[in-house]
Order: sequence, then structure tokens, then C-alpha cells
Amino acid sequence: MRGDTVELRLPDGQIRRAAIRLFGIDGWQKDGYFYTASNPADPDLTLSIQDVEPADIPAGTQVWLPDRDPGSSPQNGPCSYCQMIQATDDGPV
Repeated sequence: MRGDTVELRLPDGQIRRAAIRLFGIDGWQKDGYFYTASNPADPDLTLSIQDVEPADIPAGTQVWLPDRDPGSSPQNGPCSYCQMIQATDDGPV
């Protein structure tokens, strides 16, 4: 999450490393339930990257988490978003 390294894979083949400033989903909690204005099955996510301007990231740039297997979670447990999805699968938190 914050401070984790990501790879920016630019369309021209360059790979730049950068750090995550902010990552999240637009949502709120009320009466023990999580709500979002986006589709929970396909949520809108926000990603801000440190020390990078929008002009530095051309359309078609891919964001990769280096040294992680596809679908893996951080070593200290599932990410908060994964926990939120798991909680909604099991019923209200």
C-alpha cells in the first residue's frame, strides 16, 4: 500500500519504478455496512503515485506490482480492499 513500489510499464517499453502515495476505493461505512457509488463487482479505484506528474504517464501505461505472483496479497495479510470484499461475501461487517 502506501510506499510500496510499483513498476510503470510505458507503451514504448520503458520501465520506471515509483512509490504509491495513495490507493483506495471511494466508499464509506454507515450502520456497519460498506457503501460505494461505483459497482462493487467492478469498483472504481484511485491510485496516486509519488513524484510522478500525469504528463509523465502516457495513455496505455501499465502499473505492475514487482516481485509478486498474480493475485497474491501482501505478506502480512490481505489488503484492506480484499478484507472488505471478503466481509461483504460473508454478510455485513
